[in-house]
Amino acid sequence: MNVDLQTVVARLEGARKNGNGYMARCLCHEDRTPSLHVWEEDGEVAWHCFAGCDHKAVGDALGIERSSGSDPHWTPRGPAVAEYRYVDEQGRHLFTVCRTVDKQFPCWRPDAASKTGKAWKLGNARRVLYRLPQVIWAVERSEPVYIVEGEKDADALRTAGVTATCNPHGAGKWRASYSEHLRGADVVIVADKDEPGRAHAEQVAYSLRSVAASLRVVQAAEGKDASDHLAAGKTLDEFIAADTATVQPEADLAAVFIDWSTFWDRDHNEAEWVYPDVLARGRGHALYASHKMGKSLFMLFVAAELATGSEPIVVLYLDYEMTEADIFDRLEDMGYGPGTDFSRLRYALLPALPPLDTATGAEALTGIVDGVQRAMPDHHVVVIIDTISRAVCGEENSADTFRDFYAHTGIQLKRRGMTWVRLDHGGKSPEQGQRGSSGKGDDVDVVWKLTRTENGVRLHRDLARMSWVLPNVTFGQYEDPLRYLRLTDDWPEGTGEVANILDRLNVPLDASTRAASAALKSIGEGRRRQAVVAAVRWRIQQSADGVLRPGTTPGEGSPIQTPELDTGTAQEQCPLEAGTEDRTTGNHESGQVWVPGGVTDKEPPVHSPRPANAFIAPEDPDIL
Repeated sequence: MNVDLQTVVARLEGARKNGNGYMARCLCHEDRTPSLHVWEEDGEVAWHCFAGCDHKAVGDALGIERSSGSDPHWTPRGPAVAEYRYVDEQGRHLFTVCRTVDKQFPCWRPDAASKTGKAWKLGNARRVLYRLPQVIWAVERSEPVYIVEGEKDADALRTAGVTATCNPHGAGKWRASYSEHLRGADVVIVADKDEPGRAHAEQVAYSLRSVAASLRVVQAAEGKDASDHLAAGKTLDEFIAADTATVQPEADLAAVFIDWSTFWDRDHNEAEWVYPDVLARGRGHALYASHKMGKSLFMLFVAAELATGSEPIVVLYLDYEMTEADIFDRLEDMGYGPGTDFSRLRYALLPALPPLDTATGAEALTGIVDGVQRAMPDHHVVVIIDTISRAVCGEENSADTFRDFYAHTGIQLKRRGMTWVRLDHGGKSPEQGQRGSSGKGDDVDVVWKLTRTENGVRLHRDLARMSWVLPNVTFGQYEDPLRYLRLTDDWPEGTGEVANILDRLNVPLDASTRAASAALKSIGEGRRRQAVVAAVRWRIQQSADGVLRPGTTPGEGSPIQTPELDTGTAQEQCPLEAGTEDRTTGNHESGQVWVPGGVTDKEPPVHSPRPANAFIAPEDPDIL
């Protein structure tokens, strides 16, 4: 039943005007304090009971219903106590920001395909300034525009008689595109009186420095923000100058510029590594892998090596995923224990830091790393974030999330000369790269993709700003204790398994990849082309080295060699595993052989044992 707002209000007790609607006593519960909000939205009457009454029950009591049937105040994070519509230059609705009682800010955009007409992810919805048409109007008439941190403050200033706006999503989320609408404007920035508020005001002021006709930064004379200031009875003229520093003093400018007198003394093409061929000193890195590929295990090994090595390095590890039991098991497997000096491994397990793509999060983290640096002034700091998706609040599919991470956190670490790494998940397919936004690699110097090999892991260089980063770095994984050692190269994961099946099928050594694939498919054991190609090459190589293969005559040649330690060059060599006639390549123990249960009985691809004479103590720099 479609009725107008005034008809509904006439049916209610204690109705009083409230914003764009009315507050009244709810008909569905004993309501001494008005808790029912009714208003008009999209040509229909909308309602919400803040006491929690069922939306449909209230509608039935009022004798009305909405075409969508939904409660317009519902959000995934609890009922909204306020909603702020963002529109484009022509007033077309782009998205709405909701505010809940506990100050969460879920957002939705119009979605005709949804039953409720709302999609609770903004996706590619255009981000604009709050009350954009009014801002444009004010700029055209040379009226001042006030910029605040949130919509509540903007509405309070509007009630006070001036044009006010803010960017969506709060402090630290200002974009350069917002500044264009303020070109030639007289701007007054009202900074919140806390560190994130001051940082946000400085960010906005810096963005507008060459855009606005005039620019002032002020703060509340009473309370924290513009709303508090006005609620205390203060006027617009009683804002006071903010204690921000948007322009550097001239005396400090020398520290900003390159010192050309010493610039050429350093070889900028020389490779500088914290962890050889993997972590470049003072650079930002992204390391990603598919699920359960071992990226966290590998990075924990690297962190422990750095923290217990001879170089003056201290590692700050932010672990957002594992438990104490996980850490205990992994470090114990690596041979560490109560006697290990881990004073240089600062391990934060499930840290309660604000999101690192915000000014508040950056402030918290830099406070920690600065404290670590003060405690160990002669040490280089390495920061590891595992994993980045749990350390940010922005959408993973949005490039802005990772631009914000760099603008707030990454650049602060880089300015301090620290080495930082963020771990991430790979996409659904191996070719997709990092999960989420394609812009994830824009703010780092090196992007590594970690994949499993037959005997360990390989880091493939997806991106590097420096010419001296190798295209591939391969590590063998060894047990008892668990450790990673450099290899010149390794076979793809599954190579030994596929080769063993081909042996059992008596596929000739000179068979083509197509013939080998056909033989595998004939018994329901089809494999990826990469694994088949590697298996064919592996069998030929082992035959040439004198390994007896089923159905062949052993030839003359040297025995199979164990994987060599990497010399640090970019040579692409293929090491082969140790094996004998009674030991199938790829087995961990010499007693593991094929059982006569059929050609589809396969051995798992496990790591070859580490040769006794290959052990190098962790203190020896030649280990890497």
